[in-house]
Amino acid sequence: MLRPFDKGKRTTGIQQLWVGGTRLLALGREPKTYLHMAELWDLGKSRLLIRFDARSRGLLAALSGDGTRIAVEQDQKLLLFETGSMKRLWEIPIQFSRPHWLNGLALSKDGSRVFITGGEPFALRALDGKTGKEKWNVIYRDEPVTTKRVDIELSLDGKLGLLATTVDEQVCTWTTRTGEIRDVFSLHDKRVEATALSGDGKIAATASADGWVKVWESRNGKVLSSWQHEGAVAAVAIAPDGKMACSCGVKDGRVSFRALPSGKEIDSFDVGATKSYASSMVYKPDGKGFFLGLSAGAVFDFEFADAPKEPKEPKEVKEPAAAPKNNKDADSK
Repeated sequence: MLRPFDKGKRTTGIQQLWVGGTRLLALGREPKTYLHMAELWDLGKSRLLIRFDARSRGLLAALSGDGTRIAVEQDQKLLLFETGSMKRLWEIPIQFSRPHWLNGLALSKDGSRVFITGGEPFALRALDGKTGKEKWNVIYRDEPVTTKRVDIELSLDGKLGLLATTVDEQVCTWTTRTGEIRDVFSLHDKRVEATALSGDGKIAATASADGWVKVWESRNGKVLSSWQHEGAVAAVAIAPDGKMACSCGVKDGRVSFRALPSGKEIDSFDVGATKSYASSMVYKPDGKGFFLGLSAGAVFDFEFADAPKEPKEPKEVKEPAAAPKNNKDADSK
């Protein structure tokens, strides 16, 4: 277990986790002081590499899928670092007018692209990972999105993106090469809180304030399975191979593991006893474990002893077929 932001009696709730290679990035906030922090950890040595902090309006950070790059937004500036040496690769001003700040940030697997959202009109932009120069700019909505956190997910193959503003029930799919919006889906009755994608981008999952998790085909929005928690669902994740998902409800504090695409429950455990809930969860790149971030501040590192399997349906027992008649005997009678 890791304890990011551990400062004695003060509790900093985990807001989001990113994992890449041997690096873990944790974002958190102290409810009383409004201090927002991001910490980058070396998982191999359980060692803190660097910490960023900001007050009032918040802090954004993202980690590349291979763990070699970290992007951080501070004081209306976007910075990109190499995680091995923490060398600053570039720094650019973010030209979004107040109060419509930068509110979404993600990196491609190799850090060659940086994706950001914000502004009025609300736009999705891609920046070159080497220079910070803009590659494309696509307007998503004419009006601004004033939330401090837009959820952006990328498939491991780098081709598909998923975006939810977390202020309504809509979620959109888009191509990372051009930013073209492929589809916009409304699958829930209340706002989408979290999203997830399988490694190949074919299966998506959305968790909502309506208490439902829905798993669906990213190409057409067809719902494959769904399940319900008590109260809102703050976190959902899909294993890299797309064969399993996990989620957690805010009120029940129960982490549920589901086989995909059927949605049948494989296992579950309760974190409610800690007066906390899972605010973020992410599978490890090899799919053999996952990290669980709690609203109370701790990050748990789980390894699967055996790969969870979907419970098998009992096989139907068929009656043995009747023995065939002997035609020779029949003819002799």
